[in-house]
Amino acid sequence: MHISLYFLHDKRKITHRSWILDYRIRIFCIFYGKMNCFIHWKNVTLIFSKVDIDDRNAMKKRISRIKAERKMSASDVLTLHENMNNFERKLEQFYEPVAKNVDSIFFIMDGSAYYDIEVDEDEWIRINVERGDLIIIPRGRNYRFTLTTQNKVVVERFFDADTQQG
Repeated sequence: MHISLYFLHDKRKITHRSWILDYRIRIFCIFYGKMNCFIHWKNVTLIFSKVDIDDRNAMKKRISRIKAERKMSASDVLTLHENMNNFERKLEQFYEPVAKNVDSIFFIMDGSAYYDIEVDEDEWIRINVERGDLIIIPRGRNYRFTLTTQNKVVVERFFDADTQQG
């Protein structure tokens, strides 16, 4: 098990859609880590954890603990795949940067995706997440989301019941 973190070094390809050929491919690998770690890069701390999906009881306990610690009382499940209606439009929508006023928590139930996190103005890192990965992105931090070339992901998103997910 490992995490893959990529530094998106060609700003034109990342920040201006007209330069992007396919933003579902990885750019440049700079880090491999083990299970359950903090990724600290330029004063940004991301929390990454591996959850054993096959052990349902342990998974439920772990998710419940994280939700309680972060005061997240609700969740939804987002499913994206290449055969769904408006697939390309959905990809474009999720690739637009957002910043929430609370921590953003994502649990990958199936498939794989990338989360791009802005660590400095127009400077991004990309994290490849797969089945069983849980990532916490700190509040106020711009991030965006896209699929890998596998073109499929099922992700549970956690939030406060008073907060709307997009």
